[in-house]
Amino acid sequence: MRKTLGILSGILIGIFVVLTLTDHSEYKIEKKLWQMQRQYDAVAQDPAVVPGKRFDDIAAQYQAIIDKYPSASMIPKVRLQQARVYLLKKDFQRVFRVINGFLERYSGDPELSAQALLLLSGAYEAQQDESKTLSIFKRIVEEYPLTPTGLNVPLYIAEYYIRLNRPEDAARALNDAALNYRNLLARRLTSREQFFVLRYLGLVYSAKQDWDSALNVFGMALQVYGGTKDYIPNTVVLQVIRTLNTIAVSEFKNAEKLAVIYENFVSMYPRHPLNSHLKEVIAGLKQLKTGNQTGQREDHDADAL
Repeated sequence: MRKTLGILSGILIGIFVVLTLTDHSEYKIEKKLWQMQRQYDAVAQDPAVVPGKRFDDIAAQYQAIIDKYPSASMIPKVRLQQARVYLLKKDFQRVFRVINGFLERYSGDPELSAQALLLLSGAYEAQQDESKTLSIFKRIVEEYPLTPTGLNVPLYIAEYYIRLNRPEDAARALNDAALNYRNLLARRLTSREQFFVLRYLGLVYSAKQDWDSALNVFGMALQVYGGTKDYIPNTVVLQVIRTLNTIAVSEFKNAEKLAVIYENFVSMYPRHPLNSHLKEVIAGLKQLKTGNQTGQREDHDADAL
């Protein structure tokens, strides 16, 4: 169980949505926010030793940007970052006030609403209010299931229980997450949505160390990617491939299965730009197979002597 929780924590660190404040279309705001992000990172290292006035000064700087550029595209994220400052300070009343106003203002944006609710859950978690924390998690999953944040939250619930040192609850949360993703796959999804749901389901199986299921699900995600015209970032696809490769080297049988998955992809999509990379990986997997068979023969001959 401890090994499973360690794998899960590593996955969550790699996939959980981290709010960034970059927008190349508004250089002046971007430059200011980059400077302020450094201030935020500094106080976030050890909030307990930071004077309250320091938090208020940073929050005021965010408010100045909001007041000066109220219609800028980055302002919703600035408002959320301001709430994060108040959360670091543990000024929960201000967190609630900012988030409640935010939810009213941006109610038409599912992802922004999900991000705001996740911040709200952080305030309740900091107050050790488990009931309200879990209630917010449930609301995100039910109301915004296919947003980036909504897809993250089922796995995030498992991490929440890890922080509480409750491994049995974390294991149950992983099972619930798998069920959630399978239920989503039963819906009529776009290719892009299907790809991301499969990716998260594969991450659940990886956390559970169910390598066969993880390999199959990630392989399905790769097939969906090959056939879609929807935009899916190359970085995300490469993450799936790296995860598949990691699973493959964990057990020899997985390497053989993965080679077949990649060969099928190349055969189905012969002009796909990813193929040159996959062919190199296939060659490496076949070398791994040859090396393993040679090692087995040598072991057998040694035993015979």
